[in-house]
Amino acid sequence: MFAGDFVKCMRMDLRENGMDRYFLKGHNAPTCNDGSSAGYYFRSNPESSEWIIYLEGGWFCSEPKECFRRTVEKGFPTVTSSNSWKAKRMGDGLLSSVESENKEFWKANHVFIPYCSSDFWIGDTIADGVGDTKIAFHGSRIVTDVVKDLLSKGLKDADRLILAGSSAGGIGVLQNIDRVSNLISSHVNKKVDVRGLVDSAWVLDVPPVPGCEDCNPNLVFKKAIEYWNATLHTSCSQAYTEEKQKCLFAANVFKYIQRPIFVFQWLMDTVQIMTENSYQMNFDNKYLKSLGIRMRNSIHGSIDKTKDGVFAASCASHTGLATTSPMYSITIKDSTLNHALSCWLGSSKITSSCKKRLMDKCTGLH
Repeated sequence: MFAGDFVKCMRMDLRENGMDRYFLKGHNAPTCNDGSSAGYYFRSNPESSEWIIYLEGGWFCSEPKECFRRTVEKGFPTVTSSNSWKAKRMGDGLLSSVESENKEFWKANHVFIPYCSSDFWIGDTIADGVGDTKIAFHGSRIVTDVVKDLLSKGLKDADRLILAGSSAGGIGVLQNIDRVSNLISSHVNKKVDVRGLVDSAWVLDVPPVPGCEDCNPNLVFKKAIEYWNATLHTSCSQAYTEEKQKCLFAANVFKYIQRPIFVFQWLMDTVQIMTENSYQMNFDNKYLKSLGIRMRNSIHGSIDKTKDGVFAASCASHTGLATTSPMYSITIKDSTLNHALSCWLGSSKITSSCKKRLMDKCTGLH
């Protein structure tokens, strides 16, 4: 066996080992929607002081019948229950342990938290379901308890923690990042560089579509946070006392977030298109161009140029960090997402070509 073959086999072993499953235990431990134990998957690397905690996405539900359909009729048991979770989970994208697939984070301690609370990772209640059933919305507590559990597994020795998430998980990052940073500070006697990485979580606050209640994000979000007894970003919710749902829009909460955030966003986000009810419109280039301009302007006007990063491409898609391909296949000004992340983290030498804020000026589809 040649040296190169040995290294290849070693990396295959790392992938095959995957991440181990851990359930949150205790009388008051948070649960999934159906009351089954919440938990996480973890792959430790004691030689690394860098950690990534990834919050999975997967939409949400905001009233009993909708949540019932989510658990039964739509056949998505994994987003409401842990009963089918396997003992091992393979890592991909940000959580891949293969260097060629994940150059920036392949050696980090990897944590994957499955999404089973249907509440953008901000709920804190047990609500009434259909009939006599109850539904647990414990997303906020799941994040907190996983972080506490990880402190005893090496997180207390971390130099840097990236709290990442896609879609609903990205919204969860924006709401929880400062709270997680404060929690770690209260348990660790050293400075930990806590940062957020959000993927496809930039929801635009748009006017309601006439005759379509579900197309009014303000109304839907207001109903949702009440149903979940949501724990929103503290400073933002104090600022929007009468309209707390406004904090679920990234452009509003961003100005209150203390920790550095990197935004990965498709300018023609397909969930935003759905939210705006565009499936009933003429799906033409004029609409896509308008959406791209609005998305780009919203991001540009919200990020803090002293601490935040952005990679916003003119493509119609939704999410990307959970798989390897977008890290290297999409480029803006000849820079990949991986390179922009490296510049934002300070891993690459800062030069004129090292850009941590890249946004497509082209507003048509690539």
